[in-house]
Amino acid sequence: MFTNNLLIVTILGGNKEVIFMSMQLILGGSGSGKSTWAFDYMISQAKQHPDRRYIIMVPEQFTMQTQRALVFAHPNKSIMNIDVLSFERLAYRVFDELGTQSGTVLTETGKSLLIRHVASERLDELTVLRRNINRKGYINEVKSLISELEQYHILPEDLLAMEETQYMPASFKAKAEDIRTIYDGYLSYMQGDYISKERILELFASVASDSLLIRDAVICFDGYTGFTPIQKQVLSCIYPMLDQMLCTVTIDPEENYMKQPGEEELFALSKKTIRFLDDLCDHQMLEPVILDGQNGRHEPGSRLFFLQQQLFRNEPGVYEGEDPKAIQIYHVSDPVREILFAAGEIKRLMKENQALHYRDFAVVCANMQDYQYHIKGVFERAEIPLFVDQRQEEIYHPLLEFVDASLELVTDKMSYESVIRLLRTGLLPVHEEEVDLLDNYLYASGVRGIRKFSHPFTRIPKNYNGEKLAQLNEIREKFMGPVTDFYNRQTKAKVTVRERSRLLYELLRGFHIEEQLIERMEEGEKEENQDKSRVNQELYPFLMDLLDQCVELTGDEIISLGDYRDMLAAGLENVSVAKIPQSNDSVMFGDLERTRLDHVQILFLLGANDGAIPRSNTSAGIFSQTEREILKEAEYELAPTDREKAFTQKFYLYMVLTKPSKKLIITYAGVNNEKEATSASYLVEAIEELYPDLHTVEIPDESEIFLQTMEGATLLLSSVLRQAASGEVLTEEKRKLLADLLRVKKADDEEEFYRMLDSAFYRYRHDPISKTVQKALAGDHLRMSVSRLERYAKCAFSYYLEYGLKLQERRRYVMEASDMGEMYHSILEHYSRYVNDSDSTWMDISEEKCETFLDASIQDALKEFGKAELLESPRDAYVLSHIKNTMRRTVWALTYQVRKGSFVPSRFEVALSQIDKKENLTRELSDGSRLELTGKIDRVDLSEDEKQVYVKIIDYKSSNQDIDGGRLYNGIQVQLLFYLNAAVRGIQDGEDRVVKPGAVFYYHVEDPLIEGDLHLPEAKIREAQLKELRANGLVVSDDRVYRDLDSELGIAFDNHESYTSDVIKVGSKKDGEPTVTSKVVSPDDLNVLCDFVEKKTKDLGKEILSGNIEVAPYRMGQFSACDYCAYKSVCGFDPRMDGFHFKDIASQNLDEVLPVIRKELGIFTEEADGEEGEDE
Repeated sequence: MFTNNLLIVTILGGNKEVIFMSMQLILGGSGSGKSTWAFDYMISQAKQHPDRRYIIMVPEQFTMQTQRALVFAHPNKSIMNIDVLSFERLAYRVFDELGTQSGTVLTETGKSLLIRHVASERLDELTVLRRNINRKGYINEVKSLISELEQYHILPEDLLAMEETQYMPASFKAKAEDIRTIYDGYLSYMQGDYISKERILELFASVASDSLLIRDAVICFDGYTGFTPIQKQVLSCIYPMLDQMLCTVTIDPEENYMKQPGEEELFALSKKTIRFLDDLCDHQMLEPVILDGQNGRHEPGSRLFFLQQQLFRNEPGVYEGEDPKAIQIYHVSDPVREILFAAGEIKRLMKENQALHYRDFAVVCANMQDYQYHIKGVFERAEIPLFVDQRQEEIYHPLLEFVDASLELVTDKMSYESVIRLLRTGLLPVHEEEVDLLDNYLYASGVRGIRKFSHPFTRIPKNYNGEKLAQLNEIREKFMGPVTDFYNRQTKAKVTVRERSRLLYELLRGFHIEEQLIERMEEGEKEENQDKSRVNQELYPFLMDLLDQCVELTGDEIISLGDYRDMLAAGLENVSVAKIPQSNDSVMFGDLERTRLDHVQILFLLGANDGAIPRSNTSAGIFSQTEREILKEAEYELAPTDREKAFTQKFYLYMVLTKPSKKLIITYAGVNNEKEATSASYLVEAIEELYPDLHTVEIPDESEIFLQTMEGATLLLSSVLRQAASGEVLTEEKRKLLADLLRVKKADDEEEFYRMLDSAFYRYRHDPISKTVQKALAGDHLRMSVSRLERYAKCAFSYYLEYGLKLQERRRYVMEASDMGEMYHSILEHYSRYVNDSDSTWMDISEEKCETFLDASIQDALKEFGKAELLESPRDAYVLSHIKNTMRRTVWALTYQVRKGSFVPSRFEVALSQIDKKENLTRELSDGSRLELTGKIDRVDLSEDEKQVYVKIIDYKSSNQDIDGGRLYNGIQVQLLFYLNAAVRGIQDGEDRVVKPGAVFYYHVEDPLIEGDLHLPEAKIREAQLKELRANGLVVSDDRVYRDLDSELGIAFDNHESYTSDVIKVGSKKDGEPTVTSKVVSPDDLNVLCDFVEKKTKDLGKEILSGNIEVAPYRMGQFSACDYCAYKSVCGFDPRMDGFHFKDIASQNLDEVLPVIRKELGIFTEEADGEEGEDE
């Protein structure tokens, strides 16, 4: 198997050519010194043979690091005849040498564009992939699979054979057919003009034999865990040309490295690599160099040396040495505290050992996304320089947002959202405050579309005036010039990719985007923020390159704007910005597999939790894991399956955990970032088994370990403060800790110090506003509607915000629930006036006239409606149809109810000041202050004879309401009875007849759905509808009132018959009394309720003037004033916090509250007087 040399004689064109070459392996465990041995060997040979070429091959991301190591290792600090290359770099060297034309290399972005173009072109040929092809990110999934197929040398025709693989699911065939269609189109399009990154090495392999650069060279491969099929093809081509080939392989020296490996073995990758290299040299390798690690990274006999020798072995030993601090395991509550712990330990260790530098530390984890955003902030605030070893994937940048928003502006026809999105990028010549002004205006006015934006704004919503409109038009003119031109030209018919790209470029030029990004780049340089500088430097050229590729690949294709937008989106998904360390002395943060660590003394492994180690199964992509396993069994080589990745991760774990030369610190969290409980990985138990004296250390949240950084100290202070605030008795040690923390925090940030104290010991305390403030807000004379008074009773603070501070929600140009209510009121008012002004009455109006008046009323209401345009579009036809149907049902029901009795509608939408005297509506309060109440009564009905007039009040509601004793007593439901009082009082003035209250009702305006048999007779349906549409409220218990409301009910009472009215919620029993469920009230009780309402309105007025704005919303059962409150985000109300509470109100019937009301008014019944006397 092994030999000292290999002589191969080849016959080329009849002549014998003798080539001497050798294959040398350098084997050893991680940290055994393989790279050092190889580099020293290459330097030594290069010095002895300065005319020979020496090449060290490493993975692409390690080239710069390896060059640096070689320069430092070389005695002359130079490497004149040693090159450090990757496979790709070597390929391009050979292409330059031979003058090989590789064609235009397709970037990842270009590949996405091309695949999307092919998929669109062959869309009709696709089946299962067709429905997903426009889904965000799906083109990248297709691109990844095609790249994988290229990398593993699988051609479109090979997919046909894959389909016939035994046990393959039927669904695979359809997917494979679609991929073959796209793959074949992709290759056809590229042929001759383009080449993918994956096929660069194919081309290299085809021309390598002509290269003098490679011939007789000495090449050493270092840092490879294995080779891909195309890399193996390259090695097969270049190996016979070399003088010598060396390769470092990480493997335990005790392993039988020539044995066929099981995939579960730790060194399976290494064994596969060795077997390939052995086949490559026809099993004639030189005797390998085997390094036992005695002169390697770890001191022989140390804990870390033992870890390198025993971790993940089949029969691991048990460590019996000392040095307990070399490996430590900690359990911390959450990922943020893991990071704080690592930062604190770095600070502490550097204080203890002045020889340490930040570059001597590294932090790695299995799931970078769980830690990368927290660690940047924590380390920055701790003043620890950090380099995150990851290409920066740009999710949001103003330039990328500008591109998509400008196209969305056209596809969405200048909708409110698209216009504001473009303005919010900050790249248009509109200041942020101006964007806010325009945002509010567009939100309230409903201005949409290019026609309205191209001309001065004319629509004036509520609270706007001509001056504001002029200012808004000035803002509009700042950006609409370039936008209008862009919009009009993009919406033309048959526009090509070339033209659309040119228009986008002109829009970018028109707004000077490139110049703005250069300014931002320079700002980043001044701020010494390389990330900001680099992003703004690289993105514009990336975009220009993307547009160039669009034009080059599909320039003359006519494309819809939507497809063009999707094409750019597919390209922009590949945006990434390479990062460069800002300092040579910084902590490295990376993941287990990608990050290359060298000369690390202390390593932190964060997130050693189950689910991360081993990694949870991820999406396999278009081919499922099951399908991949079947293909693997059929000996098709593809990217590793999840099962293989799990074993590979164990190998990477072994490599990473053996990187530190001095100390390894492992942490895992109790919960993840979503606060879900997590457990330790198998890794923790595996390491603890190697070291009997090693046990996981629990780090409590209050541990002083977190004091090493100010952020950790702040977190600790917050925890101890919460304990103190909750009333927990602190130990003497904890009280001292709290005092120290408070002192340190106050010295560091006094403002945050007081904010933390306020937060920890916060208790809501109600402080009334001063009389001065109250007077400034409302004056001495309160003038308000009764409904506003009810609003105050529901929640004093929300009343203060709305009517005191005038805080308002942004008005939105949409049909809202309140708009529907206003529309219903307006239509009913117009309808009532039409009836009153005609020669008909409610009693005799015909159905034809009713329909005519209703249609006219709806048109009148629409003209008055400030958002009438909303109802003009086909999309909103349903809303208008619903309004019309509801109004027809309402007018039908109201007409029926009027005709059933003697009450006649007489006044509509009547203001209180028109029906009652001002002095009757004004309440004298304290200190000479007054409360004047206003409002409108929706409808006043009268029933008259020669001696008496009965009054009925109706209030139209768009929601179902009824009078509740608890609400009435607490001032939440006083409006209806106040209106009745005012109407009776006002009508009585100047009237010789006696005016009496008859009834008060809430009428729910709706078109009710009726449950029942589909074949229910029409009469039964009408009957059910009338029952649903009965008004809620109170009826005076008077036979005359019963008869005037429902003549049939009056007859039933007279005849002592059982009857339930279909117009009011009152029924009669055979004894001539109302049913138990009847909503009736005696005249005396109604008078008491009306008197109480008078008193309650006065009391609420006094309370308002007293400055009471307590945050104490009412709550009745599961409903509260907070349910639909617009100010929930402002008041901070939280019943869990000390001092906050609901004002709980019990739902009660009137019989329950009347005794309390009488007592409060000083009215006592004879029965109550008697009881009082007995008590005495």
